[in-house]
Amino acid sequence: LEYRNLLGNTLNCLKDLVAEMLRQRADTTSHLTFLNEAIADLQPDNVKVVTTNHDVMLESYFRDSSIDFDDGFGDVTNGVRFWRPNEAFGRPARVMLLKIHGSISWFDMIPSQQRRFQWEVATTFGSTVNLNHYTDADGTTGTLQPLHPKILLGTFNKIETYTVGMFADLFCRWRALLRSTRNLLVCGYGFRDYGINRLLVNWAWEGHERRMIIVDPHYSVTLDKMSPGMSHRLIELYEEKVVIPVQRGLEEISWHDVKSRMIS
Repeated sequence: LEYRNLLGNTLNCLKDLVAEMLRQRADTTSHLTFLNEAIADLQPDNVKVVTTNHDVMLESYFRDSSIDFDDGFGDVTNGVRFWRPNEAFGRPARVMLLKIHGSISWFDMIPSQQRRFQWEVATTFGSTVNLNHYTDADGTTGTLQPLHPKILLGTFNKIETYTVGMFADLFCRWRALLRSTRNLLVCGYGFRDYGINRLLVNWAWEGHERRMIIVDPHYSVTLDKMSPGMSHRLIELYEEKVVIPVQRGLEEISWHDVKSRMIS
């Protein structure tokens, strides 16, 4: 028991350290300008963004660019936004944002003393109150429990978490979206998450005319660093003209570059 407590405390400490490092606002978001072009061309409803990043760069970029998006959290209620995927996702004229590894702005919390064991997830992004002390709809004070961001860390342990709580919601929703997806743009992913790798490989082989465009200026290095099995599968998919590497940085490409490689 002491050993498990030590591991739990260590993980919470790592989450706090990661969150502290990621809270600093990015110096530039110019590498994301192609998103504006894609959204204007395809319409917001047809753009689905999935990220493993824990920071709030994308949310901030969308907000600063006046781009409406759905992140799975509902509208502000008494200054707090709660996890409401069935209500939030699918609203018209909005980009869908799936943060499958969580966010430094997400926290578990107890909404009221009357429902002490009914845990909910709230986000500080777009909220207007301190989640350590807020008033629920029934007038009861709520508290943040615990004081650590809801993010996934590690490598092989993530695949188990993809079946639990909100992470199951996110992963299943992504899986459902992929069924009707023909073109997938991959940026900044190192293919070292076993659960995501299996999802992408299954998607690539399950349907006809599917295209995975991988933007990576060091693609050959990325192939060497991933598992031999995944590297072999990507090479097979390249030979089948499913995988198309673009060996340039994200800031060096435009939406036209991406679209010219897509299946129309």
